[in-house]
Amino acid sequence: MNQEPVKFVDAAKAANLDKTLDGSAMCAMKWIHFYIHLKEGIVKNCHNVPHRHISQQELDDYGKDVFVNHPYEVERRKEKLANIKHQDCSACWRNEERGIRSPRLPKAYYDFHRKRFNNPVDELKAMPSQLEVYFNNTCDLKCVYCNETFSSQWEIENRKFDVSPLEKKTAPEGFRDVFYEWLEQDAVPYILQYYILGGEPLIQNEVYDFIDKLVPMLKAQQNKFKIKPVLIVISNGNTPEAYLDKWLEKVKEIEPYVTVQMDISMESYGRRAEFIRTNLNWDRFAKNIERIIEFSSDKDMRIRFSTTHNVLSITSCLDLLKWLKSLSIKHSVDIDLIRSNVSYPKHLSPWMLTSKYNTYINELIFWINNHAPEWNDYADFMKSIGRSFGTHTEADRVAAATWIDTMKERRNLDLLDYFPEMKSWEEYVNG
Repeated sequence: MNQEPVKFVDAAKAANLDKTLDGSAMCAMKWIHFYIHLKEGIVKNCHNVPHRHISQQELDDYGKDVFVNHPYEVERRKEKLANIKHQDCSACWRNEERGIRSPRLPKAYYDFHRKRFNNPVDELKAMPSQLEVYFNNTCDLKCVYCNETFSSQWEIENRKFDVSPLEKKTAPEGFRDVFYEWLEQDAVPYILQYYILGGEPLIQNEVYDFIDKLVPMLKAQQNKFKIKPVLIVISNGNTPEAYLDKWLEKVKEIEPYVTVQMDISMESYGRRAEFIRTNLNWDRFAKNIERIIEFSSDKDMRIRFSTTHNVLSITSCLDLLKWLKSLSIKHSVDIDLIRSNVSYPKHLSPWMLTSKYNTYINELIFWINNHAPEWNDYADFMKSIGRSFGTHTEADRVAAATWIDTMKERRNLDLLDYFPEMKSWEEYVNG
């Protein structure tokens, strides 16, 4: 992923954005998190930084240290401790510049992590408590802000229209074996959260193979913190019935060893959601969510909704929240919301909107305050989204206009057929 040069945010300004942000370069993600793409040989200590492919030479030289304690990552941790900002972290700095709360975890989180690990002597080394695993890009959707790295449907479309493919590499020989060796011998006693992402995990056979390898490890080794780990599956919820049957059967099998958490990716509602997430069938999605909620009622299972806000999601997010609240009441279940926003591609970021669209943010916040106070933290996040409106560049505006035309040409989707309220925005980006 190409990153624009980072414009360092003033420390005092950053500190005022949110009380949980300390305004410094520190971020605990470099110690607590590990991301791995098993097919392409990508590893990194934060999900929000550029991909780093591991070579055969690196795997041979560093062995199990090639994952979380590669010299590159050790150097990045050294910078964090010295309060030095690195280009890799520019996505978070860009969010904070615009007043949006970033995923960055400041010094308080780092201090807690060190305390949990009994203040290790070598503070530059890490053993993460979060593991994020990708297997391949098999997916049934092609969300507008995604790409072929994470969606096979995007890959097919790009091939059809002769779009130059993104750089793709294959993991070095033995990469997967060394990973499972590291997981079993070193990591399992420490990991508290296992994230499985895609593509769409529920239709990938490799996901079930991973779970079948993981469960015996959990049976054999006691968790260091005496905490039941959580298996978090990020799903688009569009799952065909046979695959959903398979997944729910697997949940029954693994529930004694892990708390199962389903993070459902959705930020919009109805037809608008079908535009943002091409190939989504909203009726099937809604039916699946009801079924998952009903299934979870007597299980050690949690359900959250991951809302990846983008330029198109703001006008119908309130409809989504009203629907989720109705499900919460109907089934007497708590539904949590995860805050997220698109920062790349920049022309689909929420800050592409003009200040006029703060009307939708204000309406959403008013509704939360009066009908869903349990989501007040989410309302604060949406305020920060609203503050970012209009902070795009002229190049971003031109790119947005090109994207609107591309959606018509490639997918026969007209923006205003789905989003008539976006007419003024379309006129704006077309200059």
